[in-house]
Amino acid sequence: MREKRTICGAVVPSWMAVASLMLLSWGAGSPTGADPTGQVPSSGAAAPTATPNFSGNWIGQTAKPFALRDTKGTLVDMAKVIGTRPVVLIFYRGVWCPFCHKQMRDLGHSRADFEKTGTSVYAISNEGAPAQTRMQTAENVGYIYFLSDPTGAAARLYSGLYPASTVHQPGVFVIDRHGKIIYAYVNQDYKTRAAESDVLAALRQAR
Repeated sequence: MREKRTICGAVVPSWMAVASLMLLSWGAGSPTGADPTGQVPSSGAAAPTATPNFSGNWIGQTAKPFALRDTKGTLVDMAKVIGTRPVVLIFYRGVWCPFCHKQMRDLGHSRADFEKTGTSVYAISNEGAPAQTRMQTAENVGYIYFLSDPTGAAARLYSGLYPASTVHQPGVFVIDRHGKIIYAYVNQDYKTRAAESDVLAALRQAR
């Protein structure tokens, strides 16, 4: 006689129970793909441990330049950008992260505010152009420049990385036209992001 198990009150053969549990485990992951940090955002798992550069330590510091390629393969040298206009740097985890999608979606609503202050906005992850283009298109943020940081070199200068990976710790930095950091937000809890209103308030000071 074949072994039977109970799932949600129903008695089913063992092979069906195993298949059902496999499907449930697949469905527990991020709705946009696997999480390379090993966390499962939609499962209620605890936020990953990381060692970011804490926000308060950044205020008043001179922003550190870096050079990365955009989605078209063009090398963007931030040394030629920082100090010429207000800049917002957004370090995010990836296209697979639903919280990153929400953050980009919220930023999309503020396009007019960024343009009014002459601000250049850069979104940076360890992903390549195809994944970054998907994010840019999905959230309709064509005004944001997406830069690829595959080794995490730029993130190490700012928000930091998750342990044993090149996935970026989420963070937002506002740099004034003199190259000074006037707002910084880094949180070990990937589900909590910088408030859009705080970023815009900092930009009003940067004018």
